[in-house]
Amino acid sequence: MSAAATSDTELAADETLTFSDGQSKQTAVQLRAGFTVAQAVQAMNDALTAAGIGVSASFSSGAFHLTNTDYGSGTTVTNTVRSDLSGASNSTQLVANAGTDYNIAAEGNGRDVAGTINGEAATGRGQVLTADPGTTLDGMKLRATASGTVTVTNSTMNMQVGGFAGQVMHLSIEDLRSDRLGTETEGTTFQSSINVGSIDVAQGDGAGAQDAIRIADEAISQTTKVRSTLGAFLKDVLQATLRTNQVASQNILQATSQIRDADLASEQLGLVRDGLLRETSTAVKAMADEVLQATVQLVRRTGWGPAA
Repeated sequence: MSAAATSDTELAADETLTFSDGQSKQTAVQLRAGFTVAQAVQAMNDALTAAGIGVSASFSSGAFHLTNTDYGSGTTVTNTVRSDLSGASNSTQLVANAGTDYNIAAEGNGRDVAGTINGEAATGRGQVLTADPGTTLDGMKLRATASGTVTVTNSTMNMQVGGFAGQVMHLSIEDLRSDRLGTETEGTTFQSSINVGSIDVAQGDGAGAQDAIRIADEAISQTTKVRSTLGAFLKDVLQATLRTNQVASQNILQATSQIRDADLASEQLGLVRDGLLRETSTAVKAMADEVLQATVQLVRRTGWGPAA
């Protein structure tokens, strides 16, 4: 097939491709002359999905490509492909010699994604990169589908828990929509999309149902973890903060009451003082009048003053 080929280019010859996972799964794909490239890719992917083999087919830059869909260092990739045609005589040109199994994987085992999140340490497991414990992003997870840089917006809930600026608590939980639940399920053999929203129990003569149970178990585990996070936040943060605020409120009320009591005592003291001053003033005036009268009478008696 030439580099100028497109998805509408037709295959020149019949070809049979046989895929195997190196164990018990195998499927044969019959490609016919006159199939378009797009039809050939669809036929391969349909057969691979039905057989539960972790391989996907694609076409770009004038050539067919086969890619393993299993990820992680714990995954052993043994997928192979063979054709009944050799080299340039076959339609897909995926193999060099007829009847020979060719490994689709360049390495025997899958690899874990590696990288950092916002410059902080993270550990990869399969496609999922998780921020390490102790980092500010502890527990944040990213699923990588290609190499490069990812920009993430963290929709953290910010709650004001005090009466002053900066007294804020943060809470971040996983996305629990159906297409995000069960995405880290391991051991599936048939389901093509690993999440609760894509479960199909009718696939694979029972294999799909087994995969569905595994995905449901993982989804329950995810949900339980989020419930634990919310419960811990409610008990250890919100309730503790509420108790602290209640104590602070009681202290403020007590202090206010004491201030009011002190103000009342001060006013009462002022009232008593004013009363004493009035009484003293009245007494002094009365004493002055008595002294004056006594002096007048004494003068009259001695004859120094005019007679009454």
